[in-house]
Amino acid sequence: MNKQIDIDELKKIQIDILDVFSGYCERNGLTYYLTYGTLIGAVRHKGYIPWDDDVDVMMPRKDYDLFIKSFNDGIEAADIRAVSHEIDPKYYLPFAKVINTETVMKEDVDSDYQIGVYIDIFPLDNLADDYETAKKRMRKAFRYNELIILKNLTFNRTRSWVKNAALAAGKVFSAFWNMDKLIEKLNNFGPVRADGGFTRYVGMITGIYSDDENGIFESKLFDETTTIEFEGKNYSTNKGYDAFLRRYYGDYMKLPPVEEQVSHHAFKAWYNK
Repeated sequence: MNKQIDIDELKKIQIDILDVFSGYCERNGLTYYLTYGTLIGAVRHKGYIPWDDDVDVMMPRKDYDLFIKSFNDGIEAADIRAVSHEIDPKYYLPFAKVINTETVMKEDVDSDYQIGVYIDIFPLDNLADDYETAKKRMRKAFRYNELIILKNLTFNRTRSWVKNAALAAGKVFSAFWNMDKLIEKLNNFGPVRADGGFTRYVGMITGIYSDDENGIFESKLFDETTTIEFEGKNYSTNKGYDAFLRRYYGDYMKLPPVEEQVSHHAFKAWYNK
């Protein structure tokens, strides 16, 4: 049996992936930001949140699109590859991952697509120059994401029969929607400015799990980048990270209750050779 990867080794592999990714972006003038839980970890712990086990990165849509088109041909690391729906139509999510191809990861997902240990790469999309339109677009994007989630979730014995019954009903409803079309809609969702810049309001519309207004941000928070320490190394993030995190999480420097200090991901990972 191939060697299973424990949590410490998983994090080391993720950092190796992040180093390849960040080095590529720096060499090619692409903007990226450590974000969400990874950014909280960097600010509060100078590394992973102790109970966290993934890496989240965000890129402006124009940089994200260039990354998707060029990354796999532009790196020398044979075991590191980007996967996205644009690269491989069999891929089941509307945002990209950068994976280690010498590993295999099994998650609670209703898909046979083989994935390795990864970091998530989310595009940051334009929403609108006025707030009301931004809210409407965020709600619409959330509905598309709900359908994708319903298609991807698998039945699980650890869930109550009520939740599994609700999932079954949701899967029947989502079956009327084509996965390729849903992902295509989300990846061509935000308005594009002629100068390639941001609208006044922006948001991460792929992979969102809520249509709360706290996911709508003023683009000025992302106009400049800075560096931040994460696991003993410096990476890029948006200079307005404090306002970004407070908008999304509230008092992010306050630790959650002990019972909530657990990973929200369910997976197993192995080396495939």
